[in-house]
Amino acid sequence: MKKLLYITHGSNDFTDDMLFMGLESLLDEYDVYFAISGCEFGYPKTIEERAANIRFSWKNDWIQVAQKLKHIKDYPNVEIDIVIIGQGWVQNQIRFYELKKQYKNNCVVLQIHAIDENNPPVPIYTNPHFTFYTNIFLSWKSGLYMPFLSPRALVERENIKETKYFINCQLGLTHPCRASTVKKFYKELQQYGKLNESKVQYWGADNFGNCQQTPFADYWDVLETSKAIVHDRGAGTDAFRFWEGVATGNFVLCSQRNYFQINGMPIPPNVIFWRDNSDLKRIFDKINNTSFEDLIELRKSSKEFIKKYHTPQARIRRILEKAK
Repeated sequence: MKKLLYITHGSNDFTDDMLFMGLESLLDEYDVYFAISGCEFGYPKTIEERAANIRFSWKNDWIQVAQKLKHIKDYPNVEIDIVIIGQGWVQNQIRFYELKKQYKNNCVVLQIHAIDENNPPVPIYTNPHFTFYTNIFLSWKSGLYMPFLSPRALVERENIKETKYFINCQLGLTHPCRASTVKKFYKELQQYGKLNESKVQYWGADNFGNCQQTPFADYWDVLETSKAIVHDRGAGTDAFRFWEGVATGNFVLCSQRNYFQINGMPIPPNVIFWRDNSDLKRIFDKINNTSFEDLIELRKSSKEFIKKYHTPQARIRRILEKAK
């Protein structure tokens, strides 16, 4: 068995953590190790210390996967065949060099670079054989475009819940366009007569909308019971909220401010793209006229599509294709 090392950042990171959880699917084919780098909160030494920095819903899943892998600090003499650096942060690159004496001469280095563009540029010094990017124009067919991905637990759980909300449009302040998006949907839902059946809310310098911000603990349930979920870009061109939305199987109304279409990414069947100057009535009609039975079928087909392309298991194998 080839020995695979995954270097994970010391604090939670959407892409890094999701890919990490895909490692479990490789245990029959690879001898899998992981290393933890530093972060702004310090240098976590254990699984528990690293998990303490995860503020989101996948914390327990991350712990369960980590416990099935081998922590490289306990294997100082193992020789590594393949290294995956789970994100481009400087701390990950430093950790990569700290462990370099354990890499075989022909070790293949695969670098993920999904840092949001609102951060200062982070040069890559690891001299990887291949680098996978999120926020640039890069064809999906190249095998090197790496958009965010859907959380495994949300994709895999069945969604047969009745809908409580027509539209869920809750967006935060990570990009200025989100305020105008929330205002647009508020106005058009009001005109369409469905505002009271929807959750519309913006939280930022000025909070506004018709509801309070949904707590993290309730967020997935609210998404699963929303007939359609509005998405706009975050700090980078991608955003984890899109991938949570599509994982529910419900409609996701996605803006054009991303690389999904231009890069030729396989688009889940539940995604509808909209433009700033578009009339949303046609889209609202499509959602409104979709029966619950048809919505259930859409959920099933969307989840199967996502499992094929956009889960941790699918993406980690896509990355490893470059190591062959």
